[in-house]
Amino acid sequence: MLGEAWDAAKGGSRQVVFVGGEPGGGKSRLLAQTCTQLHERGAVVLLGMCLAELGEPYQPWVEPLSILRSALSSRSAAGVDAGGGVGAGGAVGVDLGVGVLDRLDRLIGGTRGEPLGDEPTSRTSLYDAALAMLVSAARTQPLVLVLEDLHWASETTLELLSYLVQHTPQERILFVASHRSTPPDRSADVVHTIAQLYRLEGVRRLDLGPLDVEDIAEYVAAETGVSARRAREAATLLRDQSGGNPFFLREVMRDLASRGGLDSLGDRLPVTPESVRDIYESRLDRLAPEERRLAEYAAVIGDDVDALLLSTVAEVPPQDVLRAMDSVASVGLVERRVDADGYFRFTHSLARQAVLQLMPSSALARAHADVALTIEDRFPTADNRVQRMAHHFASAQVLGFADKAVEYLVDAARLAQKQLAHSEAAEMYERAARLADTTTERDDLRLRAAAAFHSAGHFERALELHRAVVAQGSPRDRLRAAIAFEATSWFVHLGYEAADLLTDALSSSAIPATDLLRVTAQASLGRALTFTGEGSMARDLLTRTIELARATGDIDCLAHALVCAVIVTPRPAFARTQLERCTELLAIGSEQDDADLLFHGGSNGERLAYMLGDLATFDTAHAGQLRAARRSRAAAHVLSAQCCEASRRLMLGDVAGAAQVNAELLGMEDAQGPVDFVERLSLQTFVIKRESETLRQVSGLITGEESLAQHWAPGLLALYTELGLRQGAGRVLAAVLDGDLGPYEKSSTWPATLTFLADAVWWLRDAGAAARVHPLLAEFRGTNLAVGPLIAAFGAADRYLAMVESVLGDRSAIDLFSAAIEMDRRMRAPLFAAYTQAALLDHLKRTRAPASRIDAVQGEVTTAAQTLGVPRLSRLVGPKAAPQGPDGLTRREVEVLRLLAEGLSNRELAARLVISENTVTNHIKSILMKTGSENRTQAAMYAAAHGLLGNGRPPDGTG
Repeated sequence: MLGEAWDAAKGGSRQVVFVGGEPGGGKSRLLAQTCTQLHERGAVVLLGMCLAELGEPYQPWVEPLSILRSALSSRSAAGVDAGGGVGAGGAVGVDLGVGVLDRLDRLIGGTRGEPLGDEPTSRTSLYDAALAMLVSAARTQPLVLVLEDLHWASETTLELLSYLVQHTPQERILFVASHRSTPPDRSADVVHTIAQLYRLEGVRRLDLGPLDVEDIAEYVAAETGVSARRAREAATLLRDQSGGNPFFLREVMRDLASRGGLDSLGDRLPVTPESVRDIYESRLDRLAPEERRLAEYAAVIGDDVDALLLSTVAEVPPQDVLRAMDSVASVGLVERRVDADGYFRFTHSLARQAVLQLMPSSALARAHADVALTIEDRFPTADNRVQRMAHHFASAQVLGFADKAVEYLVDAARLAQKQLAHSEAAEMYERAARLADTTTERDDLRLRAAAAFHSAGHFERALELHRAVVAQGSPRDRLRAAIAFEATSWFVHLGYEAADLLTDALSSSAIPATDLLRVTAQASLGRALTFTGEGSMARDLLTRTIELARATGDIDCLAHALVCAVIVTPRPAFARTQLERCTELLAIGSEQDDADLLFHGGSNGERLAYMLGDLATFDTAHAGQLRAARRSRAAAHVLSAQCCEASRRLMLGDVAGAAQVNAELLGMEDAQGPVDFVERLSLQTFVIKRESETLRQVSGLITGEESLAQHWAPGLLALYTELGLRQGAGRVLAAVLDGDLGPYEKSSTWPATLTFLADAVWWLRDAGAAARVHPLLAEFRGTNLAVGPLIAAFGAADRYLAMVESVLGDRSAIDLFSAAIEMDRRMRAPLFAAYTQAALLDHLKRTRAPASRIDAVQGEVTTAAQTLGVPRLSRLVGPKAAPQGPDGLTRREVEVLRLLAEGLSNRELAARLVISENTVTNHIKSILMKTGSENRTQAAMYAAAHGLLGNGRPPDGTG
């Protein structure tokens, strides 16, 4: 399988093989042999290993990427253009943008814990640096990247693996990762990662099973030289004792060799991890006391042992250490590393684990302390120095090293945060908090851990720590925790609890009203009250708090208050004030180059400007939002910007483009945002599918009798209306209007609910329901309706209000239709303007308007439908105009085809016909389909054959 994967990868199809099995199952040996062979066949082979103990973030990636980075530096220093590649000389060829190398240095740790470069705000920017380096290397010479012991991988390690796999589908890279697939080391995170990636092309699993009797017989014969018959006899017993585990088998054979060979085999108990430990204990007993002491220190140091460090820790001369380690190697515990002089490696992680388990607790703690103190005092440039000292001092905390452990755990956490490895940072802060000496220090570390968990998207774990500090902390720490709780709570809908915690913390605190912390807490309370439905109270509190914040002169405090205020669900009466706050946020964000402030000001400002029909501010806010997404590349920022992009495309009538953006959004599995984001994104999906008429594909599955308790009623109403299920639509419309509208009105999806109600009223011609919907819509007169942050836009509210008034028989509806058309055109929304014209046309027909007026509007609607090519609009407008050319070509398509045959590009066609390039593309797609042409050349030949060129007219009088 590995050979097949290599051949495919070498041919330009990225491959991934996950090699699973139990400890000792032969994974490492298999990979070592395979990679040696692949290297001989021209592969660049890079190896990274995960560690069981505390290591640096992105642990297995550090060495491979560092090698590539160093090769690049060497090549640059030699004056060679960075375009060569990984070749025989080991040089790396890259086509890297500005800042990529700085971000790569940050990811791999830079200069011993001091990462270089700018301050990225999302891991994606770091991952792109690794991606650029790997892709550049692979395009010069095929690359094999091996990750060992993935079951010990951190969250960021697995995230980076997923990212690289997903973004290299056509690169010459073979990823091979080994992992333990049996308890207790089986990793749920690894299982999830494999499951997510397994759906991709070129991802395989290879699970190593136990050796069978024939395998073992072959091994025994090779090891001992006995006859095949004798080997087969022994193999049956060895299979029962080792369970077919290669590592256990080797250890049993080694044990037998020391006791006389196969003749001493006998009927022994099966080998287990416990019995392996017993085997190692017997081997340790064969060592002299000083040799055993060095073996124990070596196990504490790690899987790889530097003889110089071991010599210094044990206070034994280096030559004596080397001599003693030769004895340790002779009993099968360690082996010399052929790739590094003066280094030893344990033969297997089980061997090292056995030595550690056999050490008395006091001796183990003392050894950890000795290693930590030695590294601290004598090895200032040791690899992973901070992380190793954190681990060793924490393991020795019972001996009075808790303060040291906290110090280095905090340092390690800070380094992890610089590398945006938030999960690892949180774990270290939390571990430090458990060792903290004072309540104040403990709570501060808990809050740091919670903030890191929040950044990692582990909101529940963050909230647990916030609650603990609120319950036990000092007044100031309680306020800090309550503020942080609220900032996290709206991701998981805990607004009520957040409001209660903030209210209690504020009321029980004697902190002055002008204190920055108290002002910040009040702003957070205002936002929490918004999510509990206390809109009026929230607005009043936030207005007062913004003035307090402004009076403090602290720009960060003011920015926080503004952020809390603008996130409030907009209503027309307060939209202008909120938009002004967004504009101020954008200004602060631009001045400070703060992506978060730009995001909040831009995403909320765009929604508010759209609501108010303020095109200039709409464009400015959108630019701010895009800048935030490009600056941070944070998932939430990118998601919001892409949602707006999908809505903007839909407004233009570019349904295919909107669908493409929507598909990309749905595929962003690493997105972090409110829990209901996917639910709200489904609203965008519905709207797009509605325009493309693909909703009708499920019509056979919809009965019109679906349970309201199990579905979002407004959405069900919209679906019934679209599919023409009159009875079902009437049932849901009545249920919504007869029920409690309060929850709907407080929801961010209220604008969508209003449009779905109006559409149903219009279609059903239900005057009673129209009378009840009218006052609900009237609040939004003169505005646009959208669900924020512009997840779905619906156009001018006046259109829906006019539709309702038309059902009520109010002839003044025509003024509202006119106002809606003007609004839609002003906001560059030709699709919405066309729908308003279609509704106006229906209204004119029903009110028996003059024929000339009806004909004029009919012509405008038909032209719009033909120009935009939106399936739903075309259906609603009515029968299509008679074909104007052969094979059903319309007059416009004949015109496009004639110009296409003249050799005009899409851009030139758009300019000549004064239409958008997207509309040209839609016309050409239709032409190719109707004429059976595969490309533009064939279409031009078709035009010539049918007399459509120049001033010619189509035959048969169809022109």
